[in-house]
Amino acid sequence: MKHKGFKRYVSILLAVILVMGMLPLSILTASAFVADLTYYTASWDDSTGEVITTGASLPEGAVDLTVKYPGLPYAITFENGGFYYVSHSCTYNERAAVSGHATLFIPDGVALEFRKGITLSQGSTLTVCGGELSTGELHANANSDDCAGIGGMKDGNCGSLIVMGGQITARGGTDAAGIGGGDEGSLNGDVVVYRGVICTYGGKYGAGIGGGYYGKMYNLTVYGGWINAYGGKYGAGIGGGEGGSQLGTITV
Repeated sequence: MKHKGFKRYVSILLAVILVMGMLPLSILTASAFVADLTYYTASWDDSTGEVITTGASLPEGAVDLTVKYPGLPYAITFENGGFYYVSHSCTYNERAAVSGHATLFIPDGVALEFRKGITLSQGSTLTVCGGELSTGELHANANSDDCAGIGGMKDGNCGSLIVMGGQITARGGTDAAGIGGGDEGSLNGDVVVYRGVICTYGGKYGAGIGGGYYGKMYNLTVYGGWINAYGGKYGAGIGGGEGGSQLGTITV
């Protein structure tokens, strides 16, 4: 009887292995990591002189990009008033765009990459939130001579970026900023950082954060977090691109 029981056990195990082998790879990989979907907003408390973080559950209508747009070929548009997040790591080959005011949540342990960057035009605002540890990663690489990693395209000005968490890496094209204006574009909106890590690389004529070629930089406010901003050969780390200038205020 013991011998028969062992054979039955082996048969069940083989059946389970066979069924698992028939499942799509996307199902297996998605279940391998389940992100904590508590997102954290941040604000400045004047009375204590500290950044205050507040955790919250996903709002009703929040869009999981990895479900609605599962990977490489999609060109994402962050719609006005929308709340977007990723439940596991994902990469998109096309440039994303922000239309109006949108929120993007990157949970801890998750990486989101846009291989052609993100268009954040003048008048639009992107708020980036992180998890409790703020380890989620957002990568935006322009891969085009005229475009910012996050910001304007050729002749395009950048809107506002509010960072409440996460680790952001942005690389601009030859004439553009890492975060800011495209070729001959400026950072006309406000960049506000509460926490997280930002690492930016301007193109040859662009700033790390600020203007593209002949572009200007306006307002940057840093309440917390870390910023590493590297301008191109002829651009400022934070400020104007080659031929541009710093017109607004930098508050740390």
